[in-house]
Amino acid sequence: MTSWVDDLTFGNMSSAAGLRPKESESPYHGVPQQEWRGITRELLRKQELDGSSLLEAVLQSWDDIFDSTIGLAKIGTDIFPAPQVLGFLLHELVPLRISKTKPNWRRDASSSEKDLVFIPDPALSIEIKTSSHRGQIFGNRSFGIDNPGRGKKAKSGYYCTINFQRWLDARSGRPEVTRVGYGWLDSTDWNAQPAQTGQKSTLPAIVYNTQLAVLFQR
Repeated sequence: MTSWVDDLTFGNMSSAAGLRPKESESPYHGVPQQEWRGITRELLRKQELDGSSLLEAVLQSWDDIFDSTIGLAKIGTDIFPAPQVLGFLLHELVPLRISKTKPNWRRDASSSEKDLVFIPDPALSIEIKTSSHRGQIFGNRSFGIDNPGRGKKAKSGYYCTINFQRWLDARSGRPEVTRVGYGWLDSTDWNAQPAQTGQKSTLPAIVYNTQLAVLFQR
């Protein structure tokens, strides 16, 4: 029987960010770049959450947002939340939806945990990153700083990345999810931003194209 991992595809994105050296703890350390996609597939084979279940939770959570009302206001008709708010809602809804059908998973309970926690083995927990850019994702200044600090979540590990449209780019009148990625990122993959605040830490093209498999692309 073919594993869902065998059918995964990868993108061909561009990025101006440079590649930092892999640390010895990285699963990609010492491996030629042309073999990194194979490493990513092996990492995802170890995952307890398959790609189709994750993608279904993401797309259903996105629909849930636009089926929602706040008081008398319907989202997308009366109020049009900023991308930061839409991203926040995805961070809350995706783990909640998965935990309802998969009891070994739960949402994070502290700042030291990933967004989606696998209870039997936290090493398989998943960080969720969202962005209104068509394909790239961004982190704050702490991404790209090798020591996250005491009590902070580790930056290396499994990631689900979700890109969605801005309101002004939504031709149908409703923003849509444009890309969902699933894979592994190391803390050293991020290029830290120089500013003290904001969301401008970036990833190199080779990381997008070998470490984040594409579950969905519009």
